[in-house]
Amino acid sequence: MQLPDHLMSEAVIQAEFYGACKGIGLNCALEVHTPAGRLDAALFNADWTELVAVVECKRTVILEITPQIARYKKLGVPVYGLHKLNSLPLARAIQQRHPRGLPWEVVMALPKILRRNPSIQRSLKNKS
Repeated sequence: MQLPDHLMSEAVIQAEFYGACKGIGLNCALEVHTPAGRLDAALFNADWTELVAVVECKRTVILEITPQIARYKKLGVPVYGLHKLNSLPLARAIQQRHPRGLPWEVVMALPKILRRNPSIQRSLKNKS
């Protein structure tokens, strides 16, 4: 029986995706902090040294590139949106398409990617 929509959350989608990745041997970590923000799911190569792709989980369909997705794309790896519980086909596709990624040290050495929120940028200028 499928989970009712009113109980569906991004955490449930993340957990289901993690399970699908683990089931096919794809290295996945959830809630990973990067210079672009906290990633819902980060996919890594076999020895956990390269970021292969990013997956953003949402309860609703992602139809456009949001500021959040734009920041994630600046990491230099593919960014995928995951809606509801179609995790296994996405995990398999990523595994087949992206055997190599960007070294994790390179990802973490990137400068912080700021949100395009004017109030945040103003407060940062006032602190300096």
